Amino acid sequence: MSKRTPAPAEPVPGILARAFADGRGTMSPAVARQILRFGFGQADQDRMADLAERNQSGALSPAEQAELMEYVDAGHILSTLHSLAHLALKPAQTAKG
Repeated sequence: MSKRTPAPAEPVPGILARAFADGRGTMSPAVARQILRFGFGQADQDRMADLAERNQSGALSPAEQAELMEYVDAGHILSTLHSLAHLALKPAQTAKG
């Protein structure tokens, strides 16, 4: 019997993008505008900058490395949602302008 090699895990942002792209998750302009308001506050931005800087010098504890990766993952998800929101608004912006 041959062993099945597990498929590599797909990043969550790609899965989310497909969920919206298949037509079941069409975003209304109102929802898109609200999503574009989402972002990291100053405290989180400062924390990410600190973690990233210390990561470059190898000065993070394992817990801090995990925290940095959580920020990276959250940033990817937020970027994906922002991209989808911009796409949802594109026809509405074209029609208005």
